[in-house]
Amino acid sequence: FYPIWFVALTTGMRSGELMALTWNDIDFEAKIISVSKQWTSKSGFSTTKTQRNRVVPISDDLLYFLKELKLKSSDNQFVLPHLQEWLYGEQARITKEFCLGLSITPVKFHDLRATFITNLLARGVSLARVMAIVGHSQIKTTNGYLRKAGVDVQGATEALGYKLPMGENEAKIYSIADAIKY
Repeated sequence: FYPIWFVALTTGMRSGELMALTWNDIDFEAKIISVSKQWTSKSGFSTTKTQRNRVVPISDDLLYFLKELKLKSSDNQFVLPHLQEWLYGEQARITKEFCLGLSITPVKFHDLRATFITNLLARGVSLARVMAIVGHSQIKTTNGYLRKAGVDVQGATEALGYKLPMGENEAKIYSIADAIKY
């Protein structure tokens, strides 16, 4: 699942979009992925969830990864391996088991997409731009991730203007704090 997880985390694409991703969807020169289809167990290949195409930019790390993957692909039309567990919709269970095996907090497969979105927002990428990349049809959906990223409250406490005294006054504050008994 590593290739699937890596591409999910670096593109924010939905599971079904990743399953449908072919080498024809990747423009290595322009460094973009064209997302126009998805795969579901109910209807097979179809248009995306929002019925709209979009473009996902490719980072330098992802570009390197995809080129290496292409060299190993042996003329397969699909970018990512179509693992049986993935075909049967077990990606969430596999991801959770992997995390538990590492003794880390389990995450759901969709959390990779959420991480992508919140990390972009936390690094100052505009709400509209993130919305376009991930294919949200309503800004309120993307705005929910803005709250999760803490961007909407980031830096607000700086307005308090509190300053920690430095130098000789620092020792006085600590001695006062030590003297106070709770």
